[in-house]
Amino acid sequence: MKKKMPPKQRVVINSDSRIGLLVVGMHRSGTSAVAKTINLLGAELPSHLMPAHADFNAAGYWESQEVADLNDRILAAAGSCWDDVLPIDPGKLAPDTLHEFKRRAEEILTQDFNKCSWFVLKDPRIGRLLRLWVQAVEAHGAQPRVVIPIRHPLEVAASLHRREGFPEGKSVYL
Repeated sequence: MKKKMPPKQRVVINSDSRIGLLVVGMHRSGTSAVAKTINLLGAELPSHLMPAHADFNAAGYWESQEVADLNDRILAAAGSCWDDVLPIDPGKLAPDTLHEFKRRAEEILTQDFNKCSWFVLKDPRIGRLLRLWVQAVEAHGAQPRVVIPIRHPLEVAASLHRREGFPEGKSVYL
């Protein structure tokens, strides 16, 4: 006898709702391809894009240089960086410093997406700072949604080795 499954729940979004898609994934995991695909489907990209790199992402990274720079500053203030395998200790950030970082994140969102109903924000560092970015998207008046590209971990590790020279063990752990 076949077990009857409950009906699937649908998420209903009002036509006047704003949606902020956060593409979250490790460097070299396909985040650039996913962000550009979402853009081609109609979502707005940030205005100050990181330049493409001929050897590693010739088509483009499709991520905000300002967001990447801010995320690097936040990680450094917390005693970390993008390729740190340890969790971030939120206690390392003074409340006023954290408030300033959140304010800057909201400022970037307003600058890039103030009139957008649907936007995509991608930076692999967002995965390490997801709570902050979800709060920033909400403060911007949009509903945050997270998109996670999936690529085989050994493929990601091999790509990180080619780009960064990381040993396979570190790349797999990341």
